[in-house]
Amino acid sequence: MPDYIQIGPASATPHERRRAISENSVDASWLRVFDDFAAADAIPSRWLVVEAAGLREADAAEKAAQIDAYKAERQAALRHDVNEYGEGRHYGLSSEMRLKDLYDRAVAGGLTNRAAYIGQVLVWQETLLGDYMTKVAAINAAATVDAVAAVTWDFSTHDATDPLVTVTGALAIAD
Repeated sequence: MPDYIQIGPASATPHERRRAISENSVDASWLRVFDDFAAADAIPSRWLVVEAAGLREADAAEKAAQIDAYKAERQAALRHDVNEYGEGRHYGLSSEMRLKDLYDRAVAGGLTNRAAYIGQVLVWQETLLGDYMTKVAAINAAATVDAVAAVTWDFSTHDATDPLVTVTGALAIAD
C-alpha cells in the first residue's frame, strides 16, 4: 500500500486545499479523496489524502502561479468587501453619483454650505479608498501564500468618521 499524507478535511475550501498542496509541494494531479481509508484510526474518514508517490517539489514558475492566483482571489474578495461596506453605509454607486453631481452643481452655483456638506463624504471616501489601496499594495508585495493570507481588512474602522451625508440632507441646504 502506498504512503499517504493528510492534507485536510474533504470539506476544505479550494483555497485551503491549494494552500495545503503548495505547502506540501504536492502535484495536484495526484489528489484523491477516500471515503473509507484503510487506516481509519490514523486518518479520519472523508479526509483528503495525497498519495506520497505524487509528491514532488513544485518549480518556481508553479509556485509563482499559485501565489499570483491567490493574490487575485484575495484582491477580488477585498474589492467585494469594500464595495459591500460602501453600500452598507448608504454610499452605493447611485448615491455616490447623485452626491457628486450635487457637489459639482453646488460648487458651480456658489452654494458653499451645500458643497461643504457633501465634501465631507468625498473626503471620507478618499480615506476609505486609501485604506483599500494600502491593502492592495500589501497583497501585491506579498511573496508567499501565507503573507497574502496575512493581509486582512476591517472597514468598520471607518464607521466612526462616516459623516452620514445624504442626498436629502444635501438638497435641504439652500446655500
